[in-house]
Amino acid sequence: MAALSTFYTGQNDLVTITFKDSAGVVIPHASLEDVRWVFKHSNGDTLIKCRKVAPSGWDALTTHSDDGKYTFVILEEMGKNWPKGEVYLEWWLKITDSDFTDGYKPSGVIHYYDVVKTNYSDE
Repeated sequence: MAALSTFYTGQNDLVTITFKDSAGVVIPHASLEDVRWVFKHSNGDTLIKCRKVAPSGWDALTTHSDDGKYTFVILEEMGKNWPKGEVYLEWWLKITDSDFTDGYKPSGVIHYYDVVKTNYSDE
Protein backbone atom coordinates (compact mmCIF):
# COMPACT_ATOMS: atom_id res chain seq x y z
CA MET A 1 0.00 0.00 0.00
CA ALA A 2 1.04 3.57 -0.50
CA ALA A 3 2.22 6.02 2.10
CA LEU A 4 -0.10 8.70 3.48
CA SER A 5 -0.07 11.86 1.37
CA THR A 6 -1.69 15.27 1.22
CA PHE A 7 -4.52 15.71 -1.28
CA TYR A 8 -5.28 19.25 -2.39
CA THR A 9 -8.88 19.73 -3.52
CA GLY A 10 -8.94 20.14 -7.29
CA GLN A 11 -5.82 18.09 -7.99
CA ASN A 12 -5.55 14.88 -10.02
CA ASP A 13 -3.93 11.82 -8.49
CA LEU A 14 -3.03 8.37 -9.77
CA VAL A 15 -3.57 5.70 -7.11
CA THR A 16 -1.66 2.44 -7.67
CA ILE A 17 -1.82 -0.54 -5.34
CA THR A 18 -0.25 -3.99 -5.64
CA PHE A 19 -1.82 -6.77 -3.61
CA LYS A 20 0.51 -9.33 -2.01
CA ASP A 21 -0.14 -12.41 0.08
CA SER A 22 1.05 -12.91 3.67
CA ALA A 23 4.45 -14.10 2.39
CA GLY A 24 4.92 -10.90 0.37
CA VAL A 25 4.31 -12.62 -2.98
CA VAL A 26 2.22 -10.71 -5.53
CA ILE A 27 -1.23 -12.26 -6.01
CA PRO A 28 -1.84 -13.31 -9.65
CA HIS A 29 -4.73 -11.56 -11.42
CA ALA A 30 -6.27 -14.95 -12.22
CA SER A 31 -6.74 -15.52 -8.47
CA LEU A 32 -8.40 -12.13 -7.88
CA GLU A 33 -12.07 -12.64 -8.76
CA ASP A 34 -13.09 -9.20 -7.49
CA VAL A 35 -11.31 -6.11 -6.19
CA ARG A 36 -13.13 -3.19 -4.56
CA TRP A 37 -11.86 0.16 -3.30
CA VAL A 38 -13.98 2.66 -1.41
CA PHE A 39 -12.60 6.10 -0.55
CA LYS A 40 -14.36 7.29 2.63
CA HIS A 41 -14.04 10.56 4.49
CA SER A 42 -13.60 10.44 8.27
CA ASN A 43 -17.09 11.99 8.53
CA GLY A 44 -18.49 8.72 7.07
CA ASP A 45 -19.23 9.99 3.55
CA THR A 46 -18.35 7.68 0.65
CA LEU A 47 -16.36 9.76 -1.85
CA ILE A 48 -15.56 7.25 -4.62
CA LYS A 49 -16.29 3.54 -5.17
CA CYS A 50 -14.13 1.51 -7.60
CA ARG A 51 -14.24 -2.12 -8.73
CA LYS A 52 -12.31 -4.47 -10.97
CA VAL A 53 -15.54 -5.07 -12.92
CA ALA A 54 -17.62 -1.97 -12.27
CA PRO A 55 -21.42 -2.23 -12.09
CA SER A 56 -23.63 0.85 -12.24
CA GLY A 57 -22.65 3.39 -9.57
CA TRP A 58 -19.01 2.24 -9.42
CA ASP A 59 -15.91 3.48 -11.26
CA ALA A 60 -13.61 0.97 -12.94
CA LEU A 61 -10.13 0.10 -11.72
CA THR A 62 -7.43 -0.38 -14.35
CA THR A 63 -5.79 -3.82 -14.24
CA HIS A 64 -2.07 -3.72 -15.03
CA SER A 65 -0.08 -6.39 -16.81
CA ASP A 66 1.91 -6.82 -13.56
CA ASP A 67 0.15 -9.34 -11.32
CA GLY A 68 -1.88 -7.92 -8.45
CA LYS A 69 -1.50 -4.30 -9.58
CA TYR A 70 -4.47 -1.94 -10.01
CA THR A 71 -4.76 1.80 -10.55
CA PHE A 72 -7.41 4.47 -10.45
CA VAL A 73 -7.18 8.13 -11.46
CA ILE A 74 -8.88 10.65 -9.22
CA LEU A 75 -9.76 13.47 -11.60
CA GLU A 76 -10.00 17.15 -10.68
CA GLU A 77 -13.80 17.18 -10.72
CA MET A 78 -13.98 14.10 -8.45
CA GLY A 79 -11.99 15.57 -5.57
CA LYS A 80 -12.65 19.30 -5.85
CA ASN A 81 -15.49 19.27 -3.32
CA TRP A 82 -14.01 16.85 -0.80
CA PRO A 83 -14.21 18.22 2.73
CA LYS A 84 -11.04 18.99 4.64
CA GLY A 85 -9.87 16.09 6.79
CA GLU A 86 -8.85 12.46 6.61
CA VAL A 87 -9.73 10.09 3.75
CA TYR A 88 -9.46 6.33 4.15
CA LEU A 89 -9.16 3.71 1.44
CA GLU A 90 -11.15 0.61 2.29
CA TRP A 91 -10.20 -2.38 0.14
CA TRP A 92 -11.84 -5.76 -0.35
CA LEU A 93 -10.71 -8.75 -2.42
CA LYS A 94 -12.33 -12.00 -3.45
CA ILE A 95 -9.59 -14.56 -4.04
CA THR A 96 -9.98 -17.99 -5.60
CA ASP A 97 -8.77 -20.40 -2.94
CA SER A 98 -9.50 -24.13 -2.83
CA ASP A 99 -9.47 -24.04 0.99
CA PHE A 100 -12.56 -21.80 0.99
CA THR A 101 -15.75 -22.92 -0.76
CA ASP A 102 -16.91 -19.35 -1.51
CA GLY A 103 -13.46 -17.80 -1.95
CA TYR A 104 -11.20 -15.99 0.49
CA LYS A 105 -12.27 -12.41 1.19
CA PRO A 106 -9.59 -10.33 2.90
CA SER A 107 -10.24 -6.64 3.49
CA GLY A 108 -8.64 -3.69 5.21
CA VAL A 109 -8.51 0.07 5.67
CA ILE A 110 -5.64 2.50 5.28
CA HIS A 111 -5.47 6.25 6.05
CA TYR A 112 -4.66 7.36 2.50
CA TYR A 113 -5.03 11.17 2.31
CA ASP A 114 -5.14 14.26 4.43
CA VAL A 115 -7.36 16.64 2.42
CA VAL A 116 -6.43 20.31 2.31
CA LYS A 117 -9.04 22.73 0.93
CA THR A 118 -7.71 25.04 -1.80
CA ASN A 119 -9.10 28.24 -3.31
CA TYR A 120 -8.33 26.77 -6.72
CA SER A 121 -11.05 24.16 -6.35
CA ASP A 122 -13.70 26.88 -5.91
CA GLU A 123 -12.75 28.74 -9.10
